[in-house]
Amino acid sequence: MSFSFPGLRFGVTQREYPASSLFYQQFDYRYWVSMKQVHSATCVAVTSEMLAKDKHVLIENVDALVTKEPGVLVSVRTADCLPILIAHESGVIGAVHAGRKGTESGILIETLRCMTEAFGVLDGLKFWFGPAICEGCYQIDRDLDLHYDLVGENKKQIMSVLKLGSYEIIESGLCTAEQPDLFYSYRREGELAGRLQSFIGVL
Repeated sequence: MSFSFPGLRFGVTQREYPASSLFYQQFDYRYWVSMKQVHSATCVAVTSEMLAKDKHVLIENVDALVTKEPGVLVSVRTADCLPILIAHESGVIGAVHAGRKGTESGILIETLRCMTEAFGVLDGLKFWFGPAICEGCYQIDRDLDLHYDLVGENKKQIMSVLKLGSYEIIESGLCTAEQPDLFYSYRREGELAGRLQSFIGVL
């Protein structure tokens, strides 16, 4: 399996590489669209009418973006939550912020609904699950020793919407809480934790 096709660009920043160096030096994009994330189940389809003169467009109160505009990078900020990037060979792309609250509210299901409604895309989607806190590190009840599986729960959402064999999932397999040299982690660092940026675009 491969998360690629001609023109597709995607990646994730690390502690040593600030987002500005990746966005502004390595990619020839026309617009960068980011989110003011609020742990919701809200997705917005980015159209040409929403793109201003500034290269950076911030959309507030949203946790997923989808677009088919060429030359547009969409990004998601995380520090333990699961970043999900979506791509289709037609040029449709998406970026999803899937924390526990958003996942339980169905953010990925809503993103697929939004994508299909806006662009008619369903079969042939590719999903990239980026670095996030793993189930073993994500304890949500100490007394009962309960853990939450962000990757597993979001896979269930894909399976509830798409037919088996009609999509691909590529997992980074990296845990943000276990690798302090590479990633920020809210669970490990608290309020002072920085944020990783995962981004995708068709350029």
